[in-house]
Amino acid sequence: MYREPAYGLGVKTRWFLVVLALFVGAIIAVSAASPSAAETDISPPQTDTTADPDGTNPDGEDVFDPTDPEQIFREIVYPVVGSSTYSAGFGACRDGCARSHKGIDLLMHGWKGVPIVAAHDGTIISTRTGGELSGCSVEIRADDEWTTRYIHLNTDTPGTDDGESACFAPNITVGARISAGTLIGWSGDSGNAEHTVPNLHFEIRNPDDIPVDPWVSLEAAQRLDHRWVDPSSVLDLTTQLVSSVHSTVLVVATSDIAELTTGDAGPVLIDIPLIPYDETDPAPALQALIEMSPQRIIVIGDERAQRMVQVVEPYADLVAVASLPGLAVADASVPDEAIPDAQVTIPGDSSAPTDADGDEISPDEPRSMVFKRLAEDRFTTLVVGRTDVILSELQDQLARYGLEHKIVQISTARRAPSDVGSPARTRPGADANRDVLWWNTARGWLISNTIEDVVDPGLAYLATGALDAPTVAYIMSQATAPAMPLWHYQPTSREIRAL
Repeated sequence: MYREPAYGLGVKTRWFLVVLALFVGAIIAVSAASPSAAETDISPPQTDTTADPDGTNPDGEDVFDPTDPEQIFREIVYPVVGSSTYSAGFGACRDGCARSHKGIDLLMHGWKGVPIVAAHDGTIISTRTGGELSGCSVEIRADDEWTTRYIHLNTDTPGTDDGESACFAPNITVGARISAGTLIGWSGDSGNAEHTVPNLHFEIRNPDDIPVDPWVSLEAAQRLDHRWVDPSSVLDLTTQLVSSVHSTVLVVATSDIAELTTGDAGPVLIDIPLIPYDETDPAPALQALIEMSPQRIIVIGDERAQRMVQVVEPYADLVAVASLPGLAVADASVPDEAIPDAQVTIPGDSSAPTDADGDEISPDEPRSMVFKRLAEDRFTTLVVGRTDVILSELQDQLARYGLEHKIVQISTARRAPSDVGSPARTRPGADANRDVLWWNTARGWLISNTIEDVVDPGLAYLATGALDAPTVAYIMSQATAPAMPLWHYQPTSREIRAL
């Protein structure tokens, strides 16, 4: 049998080399006939990102460094109005490191329904309701082209995990201008956060859409808060803070304080004592009248007014009656001489007022017809304190707010406390019943069993010394938003088995 010499190549080996040479030759021929790499490359042109010591590239252009805290820091409003926590998580592995985490998750201790607000002024450029990863989300672009993203917003009916609720607050639409602090939605677990703890995935991106770590911005962010107060607390606020040297006081049924501005005349500015009168316990109001010894008392009210007049008549020389919303429209039933110390101010508006049909209204027409309320608020906002400490732009904002919303502003001689009532930025305790709905109110956290049983929060209280534009924007947007409680959702055993 023939054998190849030990130093030679076998037949099979020689045939393999021939086939390999033909294959390589074919590849070279095809490559020579194809367009050059430069003709087919569709990737964006590469730029030199190597920075000189002065922070520019060889062409003298500024180089963006996503790790430089000074370059990525943004002055923002903290996007959660409530109790939350967060930790470093930007850039972490996701899906087995197939992708990286492009933001930071803000956790709400397991609660759904916590208000989420815009972190800055800007324009809404994207809203999504069914993203596989993001779920319900909003993207806002600032005027300098930086953007923020708010992901995993709630889509569940309160008390459930049904995914059948509208996920955006009113007026959150693409193209709309939005102010920092405006409510955009509530905490939830939509998208790939389903059956995890409710959280807000928050992103900040530069004008080139490069995600940056939000940590430094969140650490310095402004936290929004306000207080819920009971109407009866107005007595303490006004008698303590309004100068007692007044010949005129206003007496209003406690239950009617929230209705002082339900007319069509805009906001009310009060700079005399406002005394809430509780028919079931009139003693505190009467004691206040004894201490003040006013010459005149104006009773504001409807069917209760005459009964109140009979009780307070012995405490002043002159008692007048004004019907609701008499204070707002300067009701003619109150003689001018009866209220020389009372200032009822209706701020003007830069645009011409219109009626319900959109026709301009003459300034000569009755004041009660000039302004039309544009919203049905869930609550009345009470602003208390020195008016001279409010910046002019905030005064204008309050004036615009008062033309569309329920607001009572009490001007006082001293600064108003900012720590009265129940804070909005809290949560139920760690041992709270998780099978009910929790409502933040002037009386603390109260419960109901169904979303139909909405609990009255009381008055939204703002001290003038702590007033700022994002807080006013938040209150304005909350006043017209659906009532939203906090709730924990516990999956059933069947749902857990189905996972």
